[in-house]
Amino acid sequence: MEFIIIGIVSALNLIVIVHKFRKGRVEDGIFDSILFAVMASLFAGSYGGMVVAMISSLIISIYLWASPPMFFRKLSKQPDVEQAIKDIKTFIDTPPRKQKSEKDKLKDLHFD
Repeated sequence: MEFIIIGIVSALNLIVIVHKFRKGRVEDGIFDSILFAVMASLFAGSYGGMVVAMISSLIISIYLWASPPMFFRKLSKQPDVEQAIKDIKTFIDTPPRKQKSEKDKLKDLHFD
């Protein structure tokens, strides 16, 4: 019975984390994943410790779902950071240039 409960709790925790990533809450998902790993390694060594780690990680995941962390929100709203993000997006969205053929390369090569 205990194994079923811990399986359900850990599955719910992972479902919550995956749901966060699918909804675009990457910062929240990364932070939650790190906390999941920390709790699992902190309480590793006994069955009771792992049960405590999984249940506490699920409670933390639900709390972070209701109140997401905003570590980088203020930083990303600064004008210079917004401009850098726009520059990166335009760089990524521009199509690659066509490669010139050898004939075109020779035409572009000027000798005096």
